[in-house]
Amino acid sequence: MASSSTAASNPIVTANPSLKTSSISDQETLKLIGHPKYDLNNLKFNPIRESEVSREMTRRYMNDMIDHAETDVVIIGAGSAGLSCAWELSKNPNIQVTVIEQSVSPGGGAWLGGQLFSAMIVRKPGHHFLTEVGVPFDDCQKLCGCKTCSLVYLNYFKQIIDAS
Repeated sequence: MASSSTAASNPIVTANPSLKTSSISDQETLKLIGHPKYDLNNLKFNPIRESEVSREMTRRYMNDMIDHAETDVVIIGAGSAGLSCAWELSKNPNIQVTVIEQSVSPGGGAWLGGQLFSAMIVRKPGHHFLTEVGVPFDDCQKLCGCKTCSLVYLNYFKQIIDAS
């Protein structure tokens, strides 16, 4: 966990208007999210051979290739526009969508943040989208502030993957 000084500099934001945006300590965070179900100090990984990892990765990759060999829509690029298109199309269970991205990190330039800032600012009515994909935000009258671009995209990715 981060130190209290780090936690205090990173406020928790929420779309729930009944909760106020505030800086909280690590102890207060644990009260909100609950205690971990495992002891991080005594966490040990099971031994595994690299060949087992390689076989599982290859099996999953090949299954994806087989599953997406026939698709209805191919979207080139997993930036903001490509992911938005994939999100909307994935709402229809009769449409098979495949997204192809050349980079190892989908999301386009969002990982750097707009204009090199880490936060993401969304104009209203974009708050409906943020609520739909489960992204916490600060309501700032005409716009919404999200803690980080990464948080927005990670929630976005999860929703798209869950829909497929």
